[in-house]
Amino acid sequence: MNTVFEGKKVVMKYGNVDIYRGEELIKSVLTDELGNFKIKLDTGTYRCVMHYDGYTSVAKTIVIRGDEVDDFKVKESTVGSAKMKRDRAKSDKYYSERSASVEKTDLVSGMSEIGEKYADFKATDKKYGPLTAGEVNDFAKWALWNEYAENEFVATVNAWNLFPRGRYTVQLQNQYGIPIADAIVRLINDGKSIFETRSDNTGKAELWLTIKNENPEVKGKLKIEIEKNGKKERIDRINLFEEGINHATLKIDCEQSQEVDIAFVFDATGSMDDELRFLQNEIKQIIFDSKKVDDALSFRFANVFYRDNHDEYLTKTMPFTRVLTETNSYIDEQSAKGGGDMPEAVETALEIALNDLEWSEKARTRLLFLMLDAPPHNTPEVREKLEKLIRLAAKKGVRIIPVGASGMDKNTEYLMRIIALGTNGTYTFLTSHSGVGSSHMAPTTDKFEVETLKQLMVRLIKSYTFMPDCQSQIHDPELPYPDSLVQYPQADTLTNTTQADSANIRPVLRDNLKINWSYYPNPTNGLLNIKVNRDVEALYFTDIMGKQLMVITDLYKDRTKQIDLSIYPSGVYLIRYPIDKKWISGKVVLVKGN
Repeated sequence: MNTVFEGKKVVMKYGNVDIYRGEELIKSVLTDELGNFKIKLDTGTYRCVMHYDGYTSVAKTIVIRGDEVDDFKVKESTVGSAKMKRDRAKSDKYYSERSASVEKTDLVSGMSEIGEKYADFKATDKKYGPLTAGEVNDFAKWALWNEYAENEFVATVNAWNLFPRGRYTVQLQNQYGIPIADAIVRLINDGKSIFETRSDNTGKAELWLTIKNENPEVKGKLKIEIEKNGKKERIDRINLFEEGINHATLKIDCEQSQEVDIAFVFDATGSMDDELRFLQNEIKQIIFDSKKVDDALSFRFANVFYRDNHDEYLTKTMPFTRVLTETNSYIDEQSAKGGGDMPEAVETALEIALNDLEWSEKARTRLLFLMLDAPPHNTPEVREKLEKLIRLAAKKGVRIIPVGASGMDKNTEYLMRIIALGTNGTYTFLTSHSGVGSSHMAPTTDKFEVETLKQLMVRLIKSYTFMPDCQSQIHDPELPYPDSLVQYPQADTLTNTTQADSANIRPVLRDNLKINWSYYPNPTNGLLNIKVNRDVEALYFTDIMGKQLMVITDLYKDRTKQIDLSIYPSGVYLIRYPIDKKWISGKVVLVKGN
């Protein structure tokens, strides 16, 4: 099916198409760049509604008997969108000129740390390309994070007086092995709740004894309380993360929410011009690609733009909307101006985003992308407010994903990583590989992969929204990992020679870098067999975001090791091995029958 603007035959790309069965919204997709959309439906009668900013929504009754084809025509609304169109044309011209001048060399296909294709961009002076970025997920590098916090970041810890301590991880599933998302999870000390959060789309919750830089006082026995759909569960004997993950099974029916809330909180001072242009030009494609995980997902979007005191404005807000073109039009109207000094009103923007935006009470995922290049003002009042905002975000189940731009310093990087940890998010940052804007500071970590910012955001949204359905069916989140045999180096990367005659090319390898392992059955309902080609100290079983769940030991050459994954809910997992400061990984699909 396709959509056009009546009379002018203009394709309506990235418009919202909602499918209702009776009053129930069952599918929600976006039209592609040609205005087309395709939805798989059972036979029956449905109501199909098309929404597009600046145009009157149109509804049709569709009867599905087989493969049906239809066209939708929309009429321009009397509510003006001329300014949006003018600004959009200027924005498209600006960005296309910069993109056209990019010089991409040594384009490398490969795996990022979690599993999306990435590209290594090398740009010469005065050449511009798509914004490039990286990620440091401190949950996936937990020991390394603590080492940095005690050494490289020690002065910064004191500067912000923030440092999450006492990590407790909880894994939730129902009696059928389906992960439980958006359950209320509390850490209880001496009968009082000292930290509250919501479980994520993998059924995990991250709890902390404290967010402040202090040694917390444990007055009584610690417990974990869980609440979902009126059902309550308690874990009386709990483990710190270093001692193991806490597991709980709730006997509740599977009633998964399909709602996903995404807010963009954006530093709109003058130095953020390139990043704003990126958001204006790429947001629709990012959401379009992200929604491919599942047509049943219903996305909502909101925006908060902020500057600082004495600027033209302090904050501007657009409330949540389901219509992607509406949020894109609002972003198009913004500009990056003002600023001049380093600190900006970050804490005010977060407070507005968390308190004034009406986050869904029953979403499976709530994401807040905080795009900035400067810290908040470092005063006692701001530090206290930041600690309260981290707690508030966790309580509401809002995962904050900072995106650090050029101009970031180590103090700001540390604070952003603390905010990500406290809210079960991850830290991301722009790199200098694109040649856009000023130079970008490398993060304090061992290694990171370079992706385009668009690829990174799509990967994160997919990973944070993916879930098996209530029948344990796995919608492939398109992680490009092998699923039965992992090899390093891969067969197509074995060449290492300068000989001109391709007929004489031979692989040149060091024996100590060769490794492979096979594993079966995949998908599995619990038991998994692993066979390695050499003695291996350990393989690591993680979730799709790289969080470590199990260390697999006693792996010997040509012997089969069997592991039991039945304590984990249905989902997609990784088996990983660190080599040359990076991870090689294989994908495991765990399916537990009802």
